[in-house]
Amino acid sequence: MVLLLGAIATATAAILVWKLIPEDNPQRVSVQQAVRQFRADVDADATGVETRGPRPEFGVYSYGTSGGETLEASLVSGSHDYEGVSTVALQPGECGMVERWQVLAGRWREEEGCASNSRENSRSLREAHEFFGTVQRDDYSCAGPATTDPANLEPGRRLTTICKSASGSVVTRMEVTSAAPLRIDGETLHPVLVAGSSQIRGDSSGVARFEDWRRRSDGLLLRREVTSQVSSNGFGGTSYSESYRLRLLSLVPEH
Repeated sequence: MVLLLGAIATATAAILVWKLIPEDNPQRVSVQQAVRQFRADVDADATGVETRGPRPEFGVYSYGTSGGETLEASLVSGSHDYEGVSTVALQPGECGMVERWQVLAGRWREEEGCASNSRENSRSLREAHEFFGTVQRDDYSCAGPATTDPANLEPGRRLTTICKSASGSVVTRMEVTSAAPLRIDGETLHPVLVAGSSQIRGDSSGVARFEDWRRRSDGLLLRREVTSQVSSNGFGGTSYSESYRLRLLSLVPEH
């Protein structure tokens, strides 16, 4: 009888927790919304920026997008679909360039470089994930070559970037190789392939594997493929997985 009562109490608690959890309703971010945010950010921050070498035009680039993300926890689970169009905004930062990918209001990733001598180094990595009305944001300070800088994209180079925060670290190891031509927007491009993996340690642990195709002349992102699996002991144990693909739709940004 004690075991039965315990089971009933556990089930009741689970129902109460479930009723208290807000609806998981991710909001898609349109290209127009991304352009408005870009204009606001550039108006506020576009002073004193310094970059090295050729760079893509600042603005909002559109990408055909597939894939999604999934969260599994002890009492709840959820998944978000990325199918459609997402954006990458390129804009000036405090000392270099910011590359911000956004697919949902609560799912974005932002990397910032900082000019140093003849190259640009990674300065920061910021990410956000939102499930059931709760946003998890990770902010890292980074050191290592920025892959947005064409000076760091010579085929044959091996690159390592280390990002740290109060709660963990991300160590990313990459290799740059030549890639087959890509035809985008009626133009034949000659990209390089940056392939690597990121080891995540700390409060959360896991690995992300990725391949970026970037225009050799200026570092513009042309394609991206990512798969990741991360686990955490929080809330009785959670598991997060993500897999997506990006394909640039137009070489001309909106701004």
